[in-house]
Amino acid sequence: MNNEQNMQNMQNMQSAESPQRKIVKKGRKKRFARSKKIIIAVGITAIVLVVATYAWFVGITRVNVEMFEVNVVTTEGLALSLDGKNWGSTVKVSKGIIEGTENEEVDGADINKKLVGDGGEYLATAGNVNHWSSAGNTDKRGLEPVSSPGTIFYDSASASDSKNSQARFFAKTTMTSEKGGYKLTAGEVTSPTAKGYIAFDLFLKNATGATYQSAYNAAYDEAIFLTKASDARYDTSGGTEGQGIENSVRVGFYALGRVAANTENTSVIQGINCATTANVTSLCNIGPTGTASNTPVRGDNWNIWEPNDTAHRADAILRYNGACIKRSTTGVYDNSDNNACTALTLGQNNEGYVNTYTIKAPILLSNAVDSNIYDGHNGYENPSMDLTETLTNTVNRVEETRTSLLHVAPSSITKIRVYIYLEGQDIDNFDLAAEYQTLKISFGLTKERFDETSVPGSNPTTTE
Repeated sequence: MNNEQNMQNMQNMQSAESPQRKIVKKGRKKRFARSKKIIIAVGITAIVLVVATYAWFVGITRVNVEMFEVNVVTTEGLALSLDGKNWGSTVKVSKGIIEGTENEEVDGADINKKLVGDGGEYLATAGNVNHWSSAGNTDKRGLEPVSSPGTIFYDSASASDSKNSQARFFAKTTMTSEKGGYKLTAGEVTSPTAKGYIAFDLFLKNATGATYQSAYNAAYDEAIFLTKASDARYDTSGGTEGQGIENSVRVGFYALGRVAANTENTSVIQGINCATTANVTSLCNIGPTGTASNTPVRGDNWNIWEPNDTAHRADAILRYNGACIKRSTTGVYDNSDNNACTALTLGQNNEGYVNTYTIKAPILLSNAVDSNIYDGHNGYENPSMDLTETLTNTVNRVEETRTSLLHVAPSSITKIRVYIYLEGQDIDNFDLAAEYQTLKISFGLTKERFDETSVPGSNPTTTE
């Protein structure tokens, strides 16, 4: 009997949870609760059906966008809206919602309100923007290659101009193959109804912070980062590989202005744009301390995300190496035998970053110097083009180099204009069709620069 009693006592001791074990479990629970709050601030998933994808080099350029859906999610202290009136922790953006054929959806529920059209909650008055690239096109024309230098059009002297508070975009008008590669002319296509790209406005309410400071100073704002998992790729589940057009995808984020979080006047919230008023603080074309700037800091109030910055198809590299010809500092083509641009040698997997020289002004036939799509790469800096830096996934996925996507003020409502487009000046944007393939774009926002496993205290000891 004594032996049986001893064995029973030993089993009871083994099954009992030690105080040390309880402490470790408690630490894990606290860490899990904390991670749920800090990892995801905003998550967007987009599915794009790409039909007959072409680039700068083909006259008929189409990327059909029929299966695109955006789902946005926030954490505690943040709320989202597509119209500045209906707020929730999740909102849905789709082709039907933007075109007014579907009702808005907030927190997974149909709120029986349309974004645009008859009875819409967010009409195009006051410079509001919500448009799908195929809206109003009988041929279902979709994404077309455009180029954007990352600047906002704002001229206070012509506030009625329809381009005001719009990110600037340019599209090719003609392109001719010549001894210097490709002669390019381009015109501005900036418009709240432009068909070459997708645009929508997103209102972000940040409830943290006791007071709202109307005077802008970046040092007072909270940084928002892209999650590391953000990417843009083809759906290869059917065994079909992408043709490279996904490597020229860009997503632009522009904070136009902000108001206090307790603002209840919907017209004031919806009407936020680049103009500063009694209630609205402009965030367009200003430096970190609120002074006017022609070169506002990327990562403060605007940014362009380049998902596939180091991925290239061999076809695109061959095209560049075969067509790029050097020019002198005055723009004259080098006709010597050794006139090729520096070849792109990007390793066996064609991986490596290549700068993008975007179009920043109209390029006319009457220009004194012909523009080449490779200007900047071929020894000549064209006055109509600029080197445009982006937030790359390579930088974003390394904590030591990770930089902010945007900043938002405490106790504020910020109007953010989002653009999804194909950058025509990217070397990966070349004449290769991608028929009937699905492009998936997904990105999320977080206030945490570090992963959960990198946050101090995320590996608890028995003393925690």
